[in-house]
Amino acid sequence: MRSSCLGLGLIFLSCQQSPPLLVREPDAILHQFTAKNYRNNELDWFLTAERGELYLGDKENHLFGVHIIHYENGKRATEISSRRAIQKENEKTLLLEEDVIVRSITGRTLYAQELIWYENEQLLVSHKPVKISLPSGDIIEGQSLKADKRLNKITLKEGRGVHPTYEEDGSRERNS
Repeated sequence: MRSSCLGLGLIFLSCQQSPPLLVREPDAILHQFTAKNYRNNELDWFLTAERGELYLGDKENHLFGVHIIHYENGKRATEISSRRAIQKENEKTLLLEEDVIVRSITGRTLYAQELIWYENEQLLVSHKPVKISLPSGDIIEGQSLKADKRLNKITLKEGRGVHPTYEEDGSRERNS
């Protein structure tokens, strides 16, 4: 009898539940979310998202279906889109994730799966592979990136470039 009680005790101990994971609920959920930021009394950026989950205590916003327009001197300078983003108001950062595309007025287009916008430094950073398409048709790639928002000053880690050439019929051939 004693061994069966010990066996049942071990079964009960092994069946104890782990403490539940804490899942934060947003303080507010907004559809067609918009936000604006001004710098020196001029519009700096305008953000829209299909959905926004606001965590007021953390001063954090989780955004889905994101589109941002950055301005310089009242004119569009850069447009950014991504599937998801986390905006941290205290840190003045925006982590963009999934199918990130940055288009500058210089004609350069950046493609990434993750990109961080540091607002105070006006700097784009990625620690994951990126690809940049230039107006000339050239493509540069790297394993990480630091760049200004216009994509004029770019630093790539392990960067390489592809220069397309054209056949007589006008079709492209890629050369490294």
